[in-house]
Amino acid sequence: MTISTFTFSRNFTEEEKSRFFLADENGFREVSAAEIAEKGGFLVCHDYWMIARALRSSCGALPKNVVDVDEFSILASKDPGARRRREKLDVVDRMSSFLLNGEETLLAYKKNFYQENTIDLEVQENFHSLLLVYYIEICRRAAQNGELERFFGIELPCISVCADISSKGIPIDGDRISGHRRLAGHAYYESLRCLSDEFSIPLEVPSEQDDIRYARRIGVDLGEYGLDFALNYLPQMTNYASAVQNIRNLSAAREVLDSIPVKADRVFPTIDTQGSRTSRISVRSPFLQSLPKRYRDIIRPDDAKTLAYVDFDQFEVGIMAALSGDKALHTLFDENDMYESFRINHLEGQGTRKAAKVLFLAYAYGMKKKNLPIVGASFGLDRRVVREAFSSFSTYEKWKQAKVVEFERRGFVSTSFGNRFYSAGPTPTRKEKLSAISQIVQGEGSLIFKKALLSVAGMADVDVLLPMHDALLFQHADPETPHHVVATFVQTMTDHFDKTIKGKASIEPFFVNA
Repeated sequence: MTISTFTFSRNFTEEEKSRFFLADENGFREVSAAEIAEKGGFLVCHDYWMIARALRSSCGALPKNVVDVDEFSILASKDPGARRRREKLDVVDRMSSFLLNGEETLLAYKKNFYQENTIDLEVQENFHSLLLVYYIEICRRAAQNGELERFFGIELPCISVCADISSKGIPIDGDRISGHRRLAGHAYYESLRCLSDEFSIPLEVPSEQDDIRYARRIGVDLGEYGLDFALNYLPQMTNYASAVQNIRNLSAAREVLDSIPVKADRVFPTIDTQGSRTSRISVRSPFLQSLPKRYRDIIRPDDAKTLAYVDFDQFEVGIMAALSGDKALHTLFDENDMYESFRINHLEGQGTRKAAKVLFLAYAYGMKKKNLPIVGASFGLDRRVVREAFSSFSTYEKWKQAKVVEFERRGFVSTSFGNRFYSAGPTPTRKEKLSAISQIVQGEGSLIFKKALLSVAGMADVDVLLPMHDALLFQHADPETPHHVVATFVQTMTDHFDKTIKGKASIEPFFVNA
C-alpha cells in the first residue's frame, strides 16, 4: 500500500476555505479537500481530529486509512506517561526530540500551523519530508515494542470509524439542555456543601492531591494499593469515594451541558482511540461519556431513526475466566447474573448484589486475600464466609501469580495482541504489580470492544453515535437491528477466545428519567 503525507491549514471561521497539502509519488503540492478524501493508501498526518470535520464539510467524505502520528506515537511508546502529556506537547515538540537536524524547519512549520505568518510552501514541503521520517521511526518503535500489527489491524480502522462519528456529529435536543443545566447546577451545589461539611474539606471539587491527602489523613497506605484501588475497594474510603464521585459526575455534567449551545442541533466531539493506558476509547469536547444517565436524553436520534444502546454483560469476569482457564469462573460467568450467583453460592446468601460485585472485583484486580474480609465486613458480611468464598478460584490465583512473575522477568505485561504495560524502573513496584492484572483484563476488553465496534460499524442499518467504554450507542431504522448488534457483540467475544467461552451482551437503557 502506498504512503503519502498530508498537512493542512484550518480556517476556523469558514471551514470550506481550509487549505490542504499532499506529498506522494507525484511530489509535493497544494490540493483540494476532495483529493485528500479520495486518496488511497496510507495517509500520514498529525492532529487529524482538527480537520476531519472540515474535510467532510467540504466534500462529504473522509479518507480511509489516515495514520495520525500523534495517536500512533502514544501507542508505540514504552512510556506510561505519554498519554498524560499528550495535551502539553504538539507534534513539533515530539518530532524535535529525535530530529536534531530538523529544528529550523520544525520551528518554521510551527508558525505555519498556528497561522502566525503566511504559509511558506517551502517550509511546508520540507516538513512533509520530516513527517515521513518520523512516521518510519514510529513504525520501527512500534515493531520493536510489539505494537505494529495491532495498530494497523485494529487501531487504524478504529480511528477511521471514530473520525467518521465525530465529523458527522451527534444529534442533540437543545430544548432539554436549559432544564438540565438548572437541575445539574442545583444538585452540584447541594452535594458540594454536603461533601465539605461531612469530610471537612474545602468547598470545591476535590483534586487527586486532595484525595491523596484525605487517604493519608485516615491512615490508608497508598504505597501498598494506589489511589484508584483505595477509592474503589477500601472500606474506609467508601463514603468519601462515593461522595467525591458524585460531585465529580455532577461537575462533569455541568461542564458538558454548559459547553453545548442551547440552539445547537448537533455536537462534534473529539473521539480519542487511545484515551487510557488500556487503550479505551474516550470522548471529549464535550465529554459526553461523563454525562450521568439522568441527563443523557439530550442526545436524540435523527428523523425516522431510533436510539439503541448495547452493552457487554459481566464483560471483565468473562475475560478473566477465558484468560485464566478457571472452571469456577467459567461457571459463574455462565450464570444469568454472575454477581448474584456469587452472592448466593459463595457468600452463603449474605449481603447485597452490589457488595458481592465490589468484593469480587477487588479480589480479581489484586487485593490481598487477608484484606478481603475487611472489605466484606464493611458490607456486613461474615469474615469467615469471605475468607472461604474465593478458595474455589485456585486456577485464576495461579494465573495471576504467573503474570506477576512474567512482569518481573520481562519488565512488561500485555494483552493477547500488544498493548504492553511497562514497569517504570528495573523491577516492578508493588503498585505496578497490582495494576498489571487490571491492565491485562481491561486491555483485553478494549481490544474485544474495538473488534465489536468495527463489525457493528459495517452493518447497513447501524449509524454509530457514541462508544461508551464497553457499550455502544447507535441509531437505526429496523426494530430488529439492536438484536443483530447484540448477536455481533456476543459472537465477537466468543470468537476472540476461540469459543472457550460464549460472550454475553444485552440491550440496555441509555438514559433514565429524573
